Amino acid sequence: MSEMSLASTGKGVPQVFRTSSAANVVYDWADYLQNVGYKTYYLAKSRYNGDGTWFNPVYKRIITTQIVDSSTHNGITEEAYDDEVNYTKIIDESYDLEIGKNCVIGGNLIVNNTCTLKGVTTCGAFAYLDIFIYHVSSIGTETQIGNEQTSELYCSITTDLTFRQLTSISISETNFAKGDQFRVKIKAYLKTLKDGDRYYFKFYVDPSNEITLTDDETRTVGTDFKINVPFKIIT
Repeated sequence: MSEMSLASTGKGVPQVFRTSSAANVVYDWADYLQNVGYKTYYLAKSRYNGDGTWFNPVYKRIITTQIVDSSTHNGITEEAYDDEVNYTKIIDESYDLEIGKNCVIGGNLIVNNTCTLKGVTTCGAFAYLDIFIYHVSSIGTETQIGNEQTSELYCSITTDLTFRQLTSISISETNFAKGDQFRVKIKAYLKTLKDGDRYYFKFYVDPSNEITLTDDETRTVGTDFKINVPFKIIT
């Protein structure tokens, strides 16, 4: 039967072929006992010259599924500190992902990251990251849905001491609507053991691991900041 005769009979193309199917969610891996599918994201940062000069940069911080190359110096955050006794916040950065499809996030979010600590002297210093996860509504209301500190790092040498870290963050089950933001906020804290001795702290956001380092266990480690986000599997 021709297309014209099908149309004239009113049967036409079968209904199943008339519209496109709904998009399927593709997870990198799934934990069926927890009923979550994990998607891997990377923190990344681009640099712009805020006033047209190199010395006054403006950064755009993003979350992406793509293993993009970071441009020179953009994959490293570095601060120095030379006080003693009390931990002091030296870094406070936020990375955002705009949600394009309604979804539910909840479960154990898994973070892998690399940090480096180095002293000008050998007095010793401690450092750690405090990682916060937020739901940000389309009107900008920020709600914390998870928080965890990384393990505490210690260094008492004048050359780079590198650590690869694994952190699990419990995320409250949260509905995200299209237009909301998924936000990762990172705060770094450092203290030295002697007043006036300076230490340098770095953490890396280098998705493609263009920078490779050797950690304190002589392992070769990458410099990506990777987060495995748990999405609830809707059955």
